[in-house]
Amino acid sequence: MIIDARKHHERPDALKMVLSDLRKGIRIIKKEYETGDYLGEGSRVAPAIEQLRNAYGFNITGDGSEKNPYELIDKNQWPRLIMVTDEIKDAYYRSSHWLDIRQKRFEMDGFACTQCKDELSILHCHHITYEDLFSEDVRFHLQTLCEGCHKHVHKMARIKFPSGLTIAQVVLLGFEGSIEDWLRPPEPEYNNPNYKLVQKLLPFEASTHAH
Repeated sequence: MIIDARKHHERPDALKMVLSDLRKGIRIIKKEYETGDYLGEGSRVAPAIEQLRNAYGFNITGDGSEKNPYELIDKNQWPRLIMVTDEIKDAYYRSSHWLDIRQKRFEMDGFACTQCKDELSILHCHHITYEDLFSEDVRFHLQTLCEGCHKHVHKMARIKFPSGLTIAQVVLLGFEGSIEDWLRPPEPEYNNPNYKLVQKLLPFEASTHAH
């Protein structure tokens, strides 16, 4: 039930609506936004904000309270991350990088679980932290665990694979980085006399416009 509820609150139409309103400069207060006039009765805005922050990399400040509403710092920000899919996650665990460091950690631990010392069960290589994904330190970021201990550790710590990866990381895994239209900032009003062309380092090629 918890998983189903979370998927409901992270549904694409909720993400699109929240991002669209943040781009308009709306400062979102949870108790006002979670109504029939906005997101809808029974809906929750916090999971959508979490996805926009962690799966797409938007710089959203605040906690949704009246004193500290959610706010998108740069209304024209491009997403900095690509949302991780099951295919992307599986590709990481099939990568030569992972297979190499996994083997090194097994060797360091003598091919035994570091918790219960079991040498006979199927062994897993556990991420103590995911902060250094793709550049893990075998000594400090990984741990050899048997299947049972691994499940217990994740149940207690609730450690999860990152919900978003950089475009460079996704490309390394053999996927093309693509940004859906609803994630892109709105096109500038090029005919507006206040518009100034600014060269930015965007994650993907930007179309050129004659001036």
